[in-house]
Amino acid sequence: TPADVTRIQAVTGEEGFHEFRVPANPDYLDQDDDPVWAHYVFRGDKSRRILKHQDNGDCHFLTSTGCRLPLALRPLVCRIYPYDFRDGRITGIVEDLCPTSLLESGQSLTAALGMEQTEEPARWVADLYREIMAEGSEGPFQPTLPLAA
Repeated sequence: TPADVTRIQAVTGEEGFHEFRVPANPDYLDQDDDPVWAHYVFRGDKSRRILKHQDNGDCHFLTSTGCRLPLALRPLVCRIYPYDFRDGRITGIVEDLCPTSLLESGQSLTAALGMEQTEEPARWVADLYREIMAEGSEGPFQPTLPLAA
């Protein structure tokens, strides 16, 4: 979100770490199940704001020890992961993109990430929708759909 960019720039002093790009995976353009996301995130040319990648394809902020941004500074979509969301609410967990085979026997992905039994992901999803909708609004932000508290 523009607010993510502002937060990161204010703390790191970096600029130019994001760009607008069409998703590499065309399946990502199918957002019929979340018209709010589709309306506010994608531009007319189907591009959206993303973090730039390093030459090896990794995120601009990824190091050999993980993300170099503190959790509170990371873009909201990064903080929310591995939770899936739609219409301003968490809808499940996206485990197929994580190396869950590395988990200890019986350990959940959210437990391994320290995100079990916390209200933060739901709050971050609500913040994310407020921020994307505020970007496209004129004047004071007025939510047009119920958002998770």
